[in-house]
Amino acid sequence: MNQYFLEEKLSELRFDKDQVNTFKEFPHICNEFSKSLIEYELDFFDKYGLSELVMFYEGLLNSITADDGFLLRLGFGIGWISTTVGLILRDDPELLKDIRREFRLGRRRYQPYYVPEFPKTRKIITERGKPRFPMGWIRLREVK
Repeated sequence: MNQYFLEEKLSELRFDKDQVNTFKEFPHICNEFSKSLIEYELDFFDKYGLSELVMFYEGLLNSITADDGFLLRLGFGIGWISTTVGLILRDDPELLKDIRREFRLGRRRYQPYYVPEFPKTRKIITERGKPRFPMGWIRLREVK
C-alpha cells in the first residue's frame, strides 16, 4: 500500500493510528468478503449445474492473494448478496424472513408468496448462448 498516502495524506486528514491501521486492513477485509461471496456463488452455480460459472468462480477464488491487490464487485447487476449484509443474514433465517417480508424481497403473486431460495436470480453475461461471466468483478491493485 502506498506509504506516502498512509503517512502523509491520512495525517493531513487527521486520521489517528487506529483509523490508519483500519485503512491498511481494507484490502484484506475486501478479499475476505469476496472469498465468502465467491464460495456462496460457487455453491449456487454448482447446485444448478452451470459448470462454466463454477469454473469462472474457481479461477477467481484461486486468484486471490494478499500481494495482488483485492477484489470488489461493483456496478449494475451484481445482486442483493453483493450489496448488502445478506451473507451474514443466512446465519439467522428468521431475521432474513422478517426482512424479506418487510421489504417484499422475493415476493410473488401466488402461493407460496415468497420464493424459498433468496436471491434466486443472477445477471450473467452470455457468449454464444452459454453463460460465461457474472457481472461486476474488478481487481484493484497498486500501480508502480
